[in-house]
Amino acid sequence: MRKFLLLVFAFFITGYASSQSRSLPVKAKNLSVIYSAPVIDAGQILSVLEEAPASTIVGLVTAFDDAGGEAPAFSIQSGNEDGFFALDAATGELTLVKEGLNRYDYESFSLLVRATDQNDAQLFAEETVVVNVDEIPFSGGAGTEADPFLIKTPKDLDEIRNYLGSSHADKYFELVNDIDLQEYLSEGNPGYNNGLFWERLGYYEYFEGHLNGNSFSVLNLKINRPNDYINGLFGYVSSAEINNLNVSVDPLAEIVGLSSTAILAGSVSNGSIISNVHVSGKVNAQPGNVGGLAGSFAYGAVISDCSATVEVVSTGNFVGGLIGVNNGTILRCHVEGDITGGRFVGGIAGYNNEEPVAGVRGLIQQCSVEANSVVTATTGECGGLVGQNTGDVTRCSSFATVNAPVNAGGLVGNNEEVEADMMMVFENYAGRINNSYASGMVTATDGAAGGLVGQNTGDIENCYALGEVNAPLIAGGLVGENLELAEENTEGGLITGNITNCYSATSVNGSDATIGGFAGVNDGNITSSYWDINASGQEISAGGTGLNGIAMREAASFADWDFTNVWGIDALEEYVSYPYLLDNEENPHPGAIGKVTVTSWPTASDIVYGQVVGESVLSGGAATHEGSPVAGTFNFLFGTDMHVVGATLEEVAFIPDNADSYLPVIDGTTLVNVLPKPVSVVNAVAQDKIYDGTTVAVVSDAVLEDNAVEGGDDVLLSNHTSGTFAQAGAGDGISVTTNMTLTGADATNYALEQPVLTASISKASLTVTADDQTRLYGEVNPKLTFGYSGFVNGEDASVLATLPSVSTLADAGSNVSDYAITVGDGSDENYDFSYVDGVLAVNPAPLTVKAKDATRIVGAPNPEFEFEYTGFVNGEDQSVIDFLPGASCEADEFSEPGDYPIIVSPGDDGNYYFIVDNSGVLTVTTATSILQEFNGEKNVYPVPADTYLFVSGIHIVSVSDVEVVDMSGRTIKTPYSETDTGSLRVDVSSLKSGIYFLKIRMNERMILEKIVVL
Repeated sequence: MRKFLLLVFAFFITGYASSQSRSLPVKAKNLSVIYSAPVIDAGQILSVLEEAPASTIVGLVTAFDDAGGEAPAFSIQSGNEDGFFALDAATGELTLVKEGLNRYDYESFSLLVRATDQNDAQLFAEETVVVNVDEIPFSGGAGTEADPFLIKTPKDLDEIRNYLGSSHADKYFELVNDIDLQEYLSEGNPGYNNGLFWERLGYYEYFEGHLNGNSFSVLNLKINRPNDYINGLFGYVSSAEINNLNVSVDPLAEIVGLSSTAILAGSVSNGSIISNVHVSGKVNAQPGNVGGLAGSFAYGAVISDCSATVEVVSTGNFVGGLIGVNNGTILRCHVEGDITGGRFVGGIAGYNNEEPVAGVRGLIQQCSVEANSVVTATTGECGGLVGQNTGDVTRCSSFATVNAPVNAGGLVGNNEEVEADMMMVFENYAGRINNSYASGMVTATDGAAGGLVGQNTGDIENCYALGEVNAPLIAGGLVGENLELAEENTEGGLITGNITNCYSATSVNGSDATIGGFAGVNDGNITSSYWDINASGQEISAGGTGLNGIAMREAASFADWDFTNVWGIDALEEYVSYPYLLDNEENPHPGAIGKVTVTSWPTASDIVYGQVVGESVLSGGAATHEGSPVAGTFNFLFGTDMHVVGATLEEVAFIPDNADSYLPVIDGTTLVNVLPKPVSVVNAVAQDKIYDGTTVAVVSDAVLEDNAVEGGDDVLLSNHTSGTFAQAGAGDGISVTTNMTLTGADATNYALEQPVLTASISKASLTVTADDQTRLYGEVNPKLTFGYSGFVNGEDASVLATLPSVSTLADAGSNVSDYAITVGDGSDENYDFSYVDGVLAVNPAPLTVKAKDATRIVGAPNPEFEFEYTGFVNGEDQSVIDFLPGASCEADEFSEPGDYPIIVSPGDDGNYYFIVDNSGVLTVTTATSILQEFNGEKNVYPVPADTYLFVSGIHIVSVSDVEVVDMSGRTIKTPYSETDTGSLRVDVSSLKSGIYFLKIRMNERMILEKIVVL
């Protein structure tokens, strides 16, 4: 057997061409005698590149036949169930006949190949030929600018991580279709990474190559790396280019990481160019430098014509819808979505920064944030476009809703001028904003909010703001506060906010004094700037000039503005607008509105001073726009009430119902007749009074009704404390009329309505007092009289309807006493009578008493005196006397004969008083018969005697009779008895004091003794 060495060449066509050489042993066979089975070389291994196109030659399967020289017939018995390969029966050439071969499904094939003897089909051999599917780095291309690597699969995209660093800065990559990462990042696949999902392209080495997405998309990206910095589809991008690419986050997932995390790249720097890249999805990263497209963008990098439709969430600082921190250049980019961070939060960039030492300055130009976006900072500065700006913002706009505690701006939260650093930077560097505008709702819960900028110490020129601003303090239509600051380091001079040629037409809401139509607080410079008083609702501002909505749409109102090169304004016959920027034109133009033509002005009905006037006051009138009627109302232009009573020509405005489409017309007039305002008196009370004979009434508590006087009018209620009763006489519910008046400078604007009052007049008290009277017992009563107390207004008894009567119960026979004099029965409609009784004193009558003259004999007792009376009345005599008078005389039984006066002691009687006449005389005469008998022979004792007297030496047995004889000779029987001692005892207790003679008759004789009785 002879062997031959054959050199076999396998040529690969298309872009996969390569050459290989192999030495194959071939046996020569003598075919003339014996046929044997062919022999296939064992252990043959061929290879083919994945994703190779159909018709690619894989290689030759070799065999030899020892018996004959003919080649065997080749065939595949198994291992080609998916039909990728074809084996040439004559040559053994293996060819790829089907596309779609990839290593993920097919790492290798084991083909059972048969070689059959062509002369005897029963003679054959079989061997397994292995075909390996070789991995290729990309789906084609050489990585050059002319022939870039082709990225067709997730694996291709992932392969870029093997081409990082400066050694691959010359590599070019190009997407050839959309790349869906959904499956590649799922569990069990290469991108799953234990649930961390996609690993950024470029960390320890940066991506520095060139990627062209060809406007294809990377879909369903997701990253869950809460402990890793620098996250995104790419990590670090440096000196690279990424263009024409769309990247979207899995809608059920988000991009999670630490600082410098975004959808496209964590960090872009060093002159990198990002162009026409559009990202969408959610980013949730802490603590800061977080963006929708890139976390940070620095050092000469340029991003242009990109967009982000995102939700970005962080509690940290420097958070942006597009970029977290920028000191590169951002051109013509747009953001839509919700962006939330701690401090320095913006729709485009959280912080647009200048770094003078590095010679870079952030520039954002022709960028915008869309209307349904919400930008929120929880701890500090926040802007619709930029949170904090020390770089340049030009020709930009924002329509986002902005929320922050402080320094909230529709475009920029804080536009700052940074003080010079004497060590490295020798002049201040300021944030600059020009040719830009904002229109959205801005809210700062703690203050410092502006329609364009919350706080400004930088430069703002040729800008405007629309929308709404809400803050409790430091709020303005364009800027919350425009400051001038004196820093400790004055190397760069004062830090001063400068605003030039700007306007605002922003609704500004707040209650503090630092709320302004244009600026809330201003220490800096504001030049040729204006605000719409009507739109803002604010008539004052810390800077700028206030104009009404019509003047704001007239170019002549804006002094020193360039309406040729910078600004435009609509001043058409049927349409007008606010100024707009020629190089950053907002469409429709800001404040664009139709002009209305009033074809007839309304007439006015009479109104009352202070009346709120409106459509109901005016009637008639019509307005049109471009010939069609315009619905609306006619109202008086100034205020809601009229301030002059009388007929005046008042200015009238037409207010369209659709205020967003038509401008009011304010140059109309109509004649208005203003009547005085009727005002009423309330709380007035006419005081009840007691009859005083007059109609004068007292009125109290009268005041004007609430809201009677308009505004600060000088009007006072006067002559409001008195009135007039309808009658002077007493009565209930008597009408009281008043004559109240209004005084003060504005009193003629009012017509006073007198109150309707009633009051009562009660009767006056009239006291009737009976006069006291006296008379003597037995006299007739005197005339009874009485007097009055209480007559009013000079009246007397002549006005009384019924005079009082007077009487007493006493008569001439009434005993001495006090008798009541009673009055009563008087009556009158105006007086209430009260009565005071008098007293009739009946006094004792005089009664003269005289003792009658009397006589007696010497030694006799005085006789009982008799009286004679003068003065008894009513036929009375001494029998009526209660206690009779008595009489005494100084003469006693020892008195010598002569005349002795009889002294009368008055008696006592209730009706008489006694007058004593002591002219009566007792004449004592000699009593001879008694004196003759007086012998004085016995001893009589005691002298004087009181109760008993005793006579010694006489025994009672010898006494026949004992008697006492008074000085008149009258005999008085007296009891007598004998004592134990034998003396005679005579009872004289019944005798009156005086001198007596004791006569004792005895059987043989008579004894006479003179005695004295006490």
